[in-house]
Amino acid sequence: MPRDARPSSYTSRVSRRWAVFSLVFASCVDSSSVRCPDGSVCPDGTACATVDDETLCVLPDQIASCDGKLELDACGTNQRCYDGVCLAAGCGNGRVDPDEACDDKNTVPNDGCSADCLSDETCGNGVVDFVKREECDDGAVARPLSHDGCASNCTIETAVWQTVPPLALISDGAFAYDAKRDRLVLFGDVNGAQTWEWDGARWQMRLPRVSPVPRVSHAMAYDPVNEVVVMFGGRGANDTWQWDGTTWTLRTPATSPPGRSDHVMVTDARRKRIVMFGGQN
Repeated sequence: MPRDARPSSYTSRVSRRWAVFSLVFASCVDSSSVRCPDGSVCPDGTACATVDDETLCVLPDQIASCDGKLELDACGTNQRCYDGVCLAAGCGNGRVDPDEACDDKNTVPNDGCSADCLSDETCGNGVVDFVKREECDDGAVARPLSHDGCASNCTIETAVWQTVPPLALISDGAFAYDAKRDRLVLFGDVNGAQTWEWDGARWQMRLPRVSPVPRVSHAMAYDPVNEVVVMFGGRGANDTWQWDGTTWTLRTPATSPPGRSDHVMVTDARRKRIVMFGGQN
C-alpha cells in the first residue's frame, strides 16, 4: 500500500472528528459572545450598550462607574458618562462635550467642525475660522450685519464715506441712537415738528399722531431702562418727551431740571442713567 494511501474508513473517521470539533468550537464561540439588539455581537466579558444611537461593546466597569451619576459627569481621568456608560471624553469622540461646539469624530478642520471642536466653521458663530478664510466674526448668527467693522460674510470692512439720498433741510435739530431698535432718531426744526429715523441705509420720515411742538437747541438720549429715546428742553421749552419707535409721549416727572437750550444729554450705560449737562436758560 502506498505510504500516502489511507483506508476509506480512516478518512471517514477523521472527517467525523473534525466535524464534531468544529461544532463544539462553534458552540463555544456562540455561548461566550453576546448578541446585541441590532444584530452585532460583543465578545465574552462585555455587554451591549447604546450610546447616542450607536451600539457599543463595553466592560461592566464602564457601566458601574456611571451608576448614580448624571449625564456628562466625570467617571475617570478624561472620561465622562454618556447614556450611563463611562467613555473617553474630548474632541474627536463624536459626542459634544460641554466645552465643545461640535464633534464629528475627528480632529480634521474644514469639514463643518474645527480641529479643536470649538467651531462649526460658519460665519456668525463668534469664532474666526481661518481655514474658511474668515477675517473676523462678531457672532451675529441671528442677524448677520455689515457696516459694523465685520461684514456679513466675515471679512473686515474698511470705513468709507458714501453718498445717500439727502434728508430734507432741518435746522438745529437733535438726534439719539435707539439701541433697542437699532435706529438713529432725529427730531426738530424751527419750522416743523419732524421725526426722522436712519436705519443704516436710508432716512425715513415718521408720522406719529402726536408730536412735540417744533423746537431747536434741544437734546436727546437713549433711556436703557425703559428702552425709549428721551428728549428734553430746547429754546423756550422745559418739557420731557419719550419716543418708543411709534409714539411720542409727554412725561410729567415729579422733578425736572429748569428749562434750557444748547445743553447735552448722554447715556451712562453702566449706571443705566441719562446724564444732562450745561445749556442756557
